Amino acid sequence: FIVTSLRTRYYQLALTSGIYVFYRTITIMLDDKKIVGLYSFNPDLEY
Repeated sequence: FIVTSLRTRYYQLALTSGIYVFYRTITIMLDDKKIVGLYSFNPDLEY
């Protein structure tokens, strides 16, 4: 029971951190495209 709960918690933590890293990577890529694409349209847009 303890091994199963620890394994489940470790799997949940790994899944959550993996989703978080993936989300951060996508957000950074989208922010880079936003900076490159919208800077000429919104020069006063601050990040």
